[in-house]
Amino acid sequence: MITARRTGSRVVIDADLRPGTSLYVDADWLPDEAAGEEPVVLAALRADGRSLTETRSGASLPVEDGAEDAARAAIAGVAWEAAQAARGATAEVIGRGAVAALVRSMLRDVATGEGVETVIDATGSTQQIEHALEALPELGTLVLAGEADDAGADIDVYRLIHVRGIRVIGVPGPLITAPHSSIDAPLPRPRRVLVGEPFDCSALWYEVSPPKCGSSGPGLSP
Repeated sequence: MITARRTGSRVVIDADLRPGTSLYVDADWLPDEAAGEEPVVLAALRADGRSLTETRSGASLPVEDGAEDAARAAIAGVAWEAAQAARGATAEVIGRGAVAALVRSMLRDVATGEGVETVIDATGSTQQIEHALEALPELGTLVLAGEADDAGADIDVYRLIHVRGIRVIGVPGPLITAPHSSIDAPLPRPRRVLVGEPFDCSALWYEVSPPKCGSSGPGLSP
């Protein structure tokens, strides 16, 4: 199991990764401050040199052009589907990670506050989703493009969605959505961190590697 936990303002990822294996993680898949210090199951793309696997769904694709490029294409696929769902509308994008950044770059009309017809949530946070539903006008659209958090949804569907005629569109997760080229909306390289190493959440996405030889992360043997 791959988990992440907060330690103050930083995050620690705990996983038993073999040498040559890495994880790719969008910043919005990491627990936010509201999650507290308890570990949460982390959504991630695991690369082992031969394939890229989504750790929650088990969906997998062969890796042909390098793990980083495959992960980049998978994340871009989610962003492209989310942007297509909002095409022609004035949209607001919620999120701080790679998917959110790509969606913003793909949309022509990105706004906040009044005039927003569509909200694209890339966080998967129940709290953020509920806030988005409250803010949308009647007959508005909510696009769900994030990885759901561990809190579980407890949303008043009748009041927030049905009565107000809100349309909800779900975007399949990475590796279920078709990969997409991000050439027209490039991402910077992921920030590299180690399992068990606290890091701040200032990057769009991360490449997580096993601990260095001779060191051990939580739950791992040197």
